[in-house]
Amino acid sequence: MIRISQLKMPCGHSGRDLENRIRKVLRIGNGTPLHMEIRRHSVDARKKPVLFDIYTVDVDLRQSPAADKKLAERLRNRDVTAVAPAGYSFPAAGTGRMTRRPVVIGAGPAGLFCALMLAEHGYYPLLLERGKCVEERDRSIREYWESGVLDPSSNVQFGEGGAGTFSDGKLNTQINDKTGRSEQVLKIFVEAGAPRDILYEARPHIGTDKLKEVIPAIRRRILAAGGDVRFGAQVTDLDLEGGRVRAVILADGTRLETDTVVLAPGHSARDTIRSLFDRGIPMEPKAFAIGFRISHPQSLIDRSQYGVWEKEDLDRLGLSAASYKLTARAASGRGVYSFCMCPGGYIVDASSETGRIAVNGMSEHARNSARANSAIVCTVGPEEFGGDHPLEGIRFQRELEEKAYRLGKGAVPVQRYQLLKEKFLERESADPGSAGQSAGQEDLPDPYLQEHDLCIRGRWNPADLSSLLPPDLTRDFIEGMEDFGRKIEGFAGPEAVAAGIEARTSSPVRIPRGEDLQSQIRGLYPCGEGAGYAGGIMSAAMDGLRVAEAIRKTFEEPSVAQVKRWKRRQALAVRNAVSEEEREARSRQIFEEVTKLSDYRSAECVLCYYSIGSEVLTRQFIDRALIDGKKVYLPRILSREEMRFYRYVPGERLQVSDRGIPEPQASESGDYDTAENGAGRCLVIVPGLSFDSRGGRLGYGGGYYDRFLREHPEVSVCAVSFREQMTENVPMGPLDVRIDRVIVK
Repeated sequence: MIRISQLKMPCGHSGRDLENRIRKVLRIGNGTPLHMEIRRHSVDARKKPVLFDIYTVDVDLRQSPAADKKLAERLRNRDVTAVAPAGYSFPAAGTGRMTRRPVVIGAGPAGLFCALMLAEHGYYPLLLERGKCVEERDRSIREYWESGVLDPSSNVQFGEGGAGTFSDGKLNTQINDKTGRSEQVLKIFVEAGAPRDILYEARPHIGTDKLKEVIPAIRRRILAAGGDVRFGAQVTDLDLEGGRVRAVILADGTRLETDTVVLAPGHSARDTIRSLFDRGIPMEPKAFAIGFRISHPQSLIDRSQYGVWEKEDLDRLGLSAASYKLTARAASGRGVYSFCMCPGGYIVDASSETGRIAVNGMSEHARNSARANSAIVCTVGPEEFGGDHPLEGIRFQRELEEKAYRLGKGAVPVQRYQLLKEKFLERESADPGSAGQSAGQEDLPDPYLQEHDLCIRGRWNPADLSSLLPPDLTRDFIEGMEDFGRKIEGFAGPEAVAAGIEARTSSPVRIPRGEDLQSQIRGLYPCGEGAGYAGGIMSAAMDGLRVAEAIRKTFEEPSVAQVKRWKRRQALAVRNAVSEEEREARSRQIFEEVTKLSDYRSAECVLCYYSIGSEVLTRQFIDRALIDGKKVYLPRILSREEMRFYRYVPGERLQVSDRGIPEPQASESGDYDTAENGAGRCLVIVPGLSFDSRGGRLGYGGGYYDRFLREHPEVSVCAVSFREQMTENVPMGPLDVRIDRVIVK
């Protein structure tokens, strides 16, 4: 493979122009086959408005590595080298025995990618997400933006994909990655439907509209590999014993036993972080940043960055909406910088707690709104929080978000930057040191705000933001904005609009972990943004891969028998959570469907289990089958290997076995016999703990029904299940029998 770096082409060139340029650099004619792959692309605007595309390209000439090397040496061009690209490699499995199923907490990028790697390498993880799936989450968010009624469990922060789903989908990272993880993350995104250009663009992004399709595709990939995903499953506690994890406790009281927990809750799961701190999970405070979202007309940014701004010119040159990255240092020494820049995007109400307002930025893939926005934030640490307590940063965030809520009268507070600056300086000159202390609640009519589409998703109100941040932070923010105004003309001008508050740039807490990526609590793997180890989609996803690798290096791949044991425990816990009232109502609905089956109507006999515990209730169905003139048979366990069905006579007293199952006595009525009852005229109602749509069935572990069905292939088989028992992929062994159908309610 030949790699050409720093390949410079005028913006607006064609694909043919690029190929001709490559042939010229390599000195090869049109007759030589050439297969190329763009590895990196950026725009050079240093001589704007004369703009250039800069490429790194890999060229495959279908020759040996030695020939590639010889060609590169002959050309004597430092930008032409022979390369042998190395891909990502997941490590070999360890030798430890994983006794219980791994649980991943949080379906943001870290949790999703960790669960995906574990699932595809045989560990059958259970992924828990407190919010809703993307499809339902999207509806909740849009309803909130329109009505202002917040769903605390389903919003811009909580739900499948995490906060990154409703953002620009930026895939930038400052990590100098030599492991191939970043390339692997991008590859997985592309395989899930993301645009292919994220593999090489210098500032790759997917866009919220695309992410809402990509994230469910990753979920389906996890499910297809044998993992499970549960939504509406908020973790509220961990059961610890002897310095180790023993179980995960959900808000509904469900206990999931496990000795391997990936803790990837996202930076807004404040209640979860609080409960884990109270449980004794070691934590420490971490610096983060706060400030405002600043919005400008996109044309202002395009003019500054490209020197061109008309849509026709941008399209002709193949340019997307321009972005920027700005940094400054205030006189106090504090860093001020742009964060999460969204070209052609929207400011969004990203609140997740009632009575508090938080904002974020979002773009769709086309980045074609009329305005650009980014967070302009200041670094803060324990000295601003007011103490070194691990949760002081969360308290500080909440206080500011409550203040923003009051200023905006329950909506996003908005003010033009120049008015914010004037208000602050006016109060500071009148009473130095107290500027920002008064809460400006008065209405601030501003024709600019009313006459322009500010591209804000969610309700907003004009407000005096000069009092929102502490005075020192406001002063540094203004210094930063003025500095940026000298770099980008108009940045601090009359069209700059501020919205508040941006306080969730990263987690204010870190959960320490060792070289093996475990907390001091053994079996607990802190991961991603919420644990303090990432700051965006890419770094979080890469950390998810890293944690999955650490688990892989520790544990051997579990056997099918192990996985079945894990899934049985989980399925039983899920089924037990169905209320008695629901169980009775839905059992009636299930068997109403069964009686409509042609196999039921034509059957002379029905082989049915007698329900116990939380199983789908069969007693009324048994009575109905008898009324319908069917012969009814119930199972009786005769040995560890043998189960037979015996004719049930109405009024006959059933005998409770040592397993607690009511069984018929081996009476004169006799057992089920194919010859007697007629082949093909029998319907078997099968119990189970979990089922999938392809007829996979997870039973109780004895193998009785599988043996019976192998011996009696002539019978029709129907399983009955509550919807909570259905899963994407039941692990099947070579002796397991798939069933004909499942009736689910």
